[in-house]
Amino acid sequence: MQVISADYAGFCQGVENALKLTLAEVSKGRKVYTFGPLVHNDHVLQHLADRGVRVADDLQGLEENVSVVIRAHGVLPEVYRCLQSLKNVAIVDATCPFVKRMQKIAHRHAQKDYNVIIYGDSLHPEVQALLGWSGEKASVIAPQQNEMPEKTSLSKAILISQTTQREDGFWALAEKLKKVYPELKVENTICRATMLRQDAAAKLASTVDLMLVVGDPRSANTRKLTQVCREIVRTY
Repeated sequence: MQVISADYAGFCQGVENALKLTLAEVSKGRKVYTFGPLVHNDHVLQHLADRGVRVADDLQGLEENVSVVIRAHGVLPEVYRCLQSLKNVAIVDATCPFVKRMQKIAHRHAQKDYNVIIYGDSLHPEVQALLGWSGEKASVIAPQQNEMPEKTSLSKAILISQTTQREDGFWALAEKLKKVYPELKVENTICRATMLRQDAAAKLASTVDLMLVVGDPRSANTRKLTQVCREIVRTY
């Protein structure tokens, strides 16, 4: 039996950077919390827990003299403000640069009275943070959602995407939305690392008899890679 590894396998640079920053805080001898799970991968979370890293689901009652790591998915603006108001708390911002760019795009266009339309999973922490940066001028359309939003009082609209979504679905949605907003502005915010991994997985899937996607089922990246491969070959 021949086993072939896909090109571009492994964590993206954003996750690698978040892990590096978190472990750097641990090496300083500080108590370290991550605001929410750093990544959707139980093996990695256990690795961090073994090194004393704790997960904070809220900031109430957080002790002093700790480091709080903002995960790659980013957080709501009010979380930043709350952290900044706490005494003796070191903020370690590990937000992925692609995600931070997307937050700025959403915030800037919301301030210019654009309807910000997000292609993605409304329950994902990255999208939740994006909604916060967009104020009240944002809506989410999930993959495979058939009904299009009614045109709001805002005449302008911009379409952006959760970084881990599939590009074909994003562009298909853009074409549909142009019937509602003829002057729709489209910003492809899907992460390049995501696209490279999905393309590499599809290419490999077309040449083998079986695909194994190694990852955590809670991970959006893992689920998308599995979906891509399953459309081509038997996949687990």
